[in-house]
Amino acid sequence: MVPVIATYMLVINTDDAPTVVNTQAIVAAVQSAQKEEIKKSETGIYHVKRVISEGNDKPDFVAFATKQNIPTVPVRVDTVETWQHNETALALVESNGTNYGFEAFLSVEHDGGLQLHHYGEDKHEIDGTREAYDKAHDLASLYTSYKSLERPDVPVLPEAATFKNTNESATLAYFTHSPAAGLEIEYAVDLNSNLVVEEVIYVLTEDAKRFEMTRVAYTERDVVPAEKFDEVFNPSQFDYEMIESLQTT
Repeated sequence: MVPVIATYMLVINTDDAPTVVNTQAIVAAVQSAQKEEIKKSETGIYHVKRVISEGNDKPDFVAFATKQNIPTVPVRVDTVETWQHNETALALVESNGTNYGFEAFLSVEHDGGLQLHHYGEDKHEIDGTREAYDKAHDLASLYTSYKSLERPDVPVLPEAATFKNTNESATLAYFTHSPAAGLEIEYAVDLNSNLVVEEVIYVLTEDAKRFEMTRVAYTERDVVPAEKFDEVFNPSQFDYEMIESLQTT
């Protein structure tokens, strides 16, 4: 998943003896772990919890983009928890900045097709100031597919990600990727599991300004035994309404 581009030894100075980090070994280990995580996701019900929050520079970017003195608003945080097994998927979304405080999306196979069911509670209007922040970057754009008949993705590094450095204690490795002009994503990889634990999305302007827009923390990952399928994907858990269907046979 990650090209092995590091061929040198990185020396990290600490208060004690310097720590020598073999970056080539780090990249190779991360590469292997990404492949294993994808295989692991297919062994049962794959569960991930993501906490998506607005970055520290979001107010500054809104003012920069609108050329207006937009009032600050409470930091938006969306917590998205997903479970998936084959074509069946469940997404639970909690947010302090959307029309719903809580939503559930259940995609299940039924009568030769896929059906998407939705449940929402605490529906309310969004403050006009909040709209300016969401127009700059709506956190929900990061999980649009989770509210559809598509399966949630397995959070691994993109193939084009490149090694940057490690932190002082050599517990985290950082990789970067620029999927489009003016956009950069920094990935933090835990060197115990060799899996991504955080993503930070930056917007880069033509005049060299750099804004931290969004942070995504992966706080839980595990595989639930397939025997708990009916418990996890319980259609009676919420008062669902079918909102989309797709015939597959």
